[in-house]
Amino acid sequence: MADLGNQLSRSHALSGKEAQRFGYAVVLDGRAFEPVGHALVRIVPAEGVVVDAKRRPCVIIDPRAGHGPGTGGFKGDSRVGAALREGHPVHFVIYPEPDPGQTLLDVCGTQSRFVHQVRGLHPESAKPAVTGNCQGGWAAMMLAAANPDGAWLVEDFEHLDPANTFFDKLWSGAVASGRGRAFDLRAPKVPIVLFASLGDDITPPQQAFNWVAVIYGRAEEIKARGRVIVGLTHENIGHLGVFVSGKAAKEEHAQIVSVLKSIEALPPGL
Repeated sequence: MADLGNQLSRSHALSGKEAQRFGYAVVLDGRAFEPVGHALVRIVPAEGVVVDAKRRPCVIIDPRAGHGPGTGGFKGDSRVGAALREGHPVHFVIYPEPDPGQTLLDVCGTQSRFVHQVRGLHPESAKPAVTGNCQGGWAAMMLAAANPDGAWLVEDFEHLDPANTFFDKLWSGAVASGRGRAFDLRAPKVPIVLFASLGDDITPPQQAFNWVAVIYGRAEEIKARGRVIVGLTHENIGHLGVFVSGKAAKEEHAQIVSVLKSIEALPPGL
């Protein structure tokens, strides 16, 4: 745990150029049960910010594509800040250092334990809302596909171009979890929010949303399966700005946090 804390303290994400915005406490170190360099931390609200332990907890899965751990929540105007201001407990999944040999299946198993841990910490609240940034969106979707009876809300679901990854296998159900269960993206029963930007030249909406057309084919099938998928686009923000921009945090992310119950009440459809 001391080693993990040292790595976190060196990261700009939680303590960098600006004064530290959020305190944190390590809840689980993934290396304790899987060869995975991931950790679950609880964000400590700033003085004057009141969090209700019975409100729906938010779990944010950070990206790790050349960025420091915690890059999706190092500012006050971020998804972390928006959720805290609404009174939600916030947990963050960060990547201090990858372990040699770790696989996506290891990651999925570890993050599943993280979400169950958060659920156990808030037994009187609604099930956690899980947000994935960039490749963290894939992790969140794999969680939902491997645990279809769970309840997760996925946002910032990006990096979905199969030309760049092997995730066409995930679409087709050709990837199996460590328990032998195939990841079926039709399986999640909870609402899915897809957030992308027209100004993102790395993962434009066409890539971020394409998996829906591939696996469902038409909106009627989404309705027939009783699924709810919500698409949200920004006009001009860039790739990193989707999850680190203060403007997006104050508008899109704050609005999403505030309407979770309304999203869950939507009838099936796209």
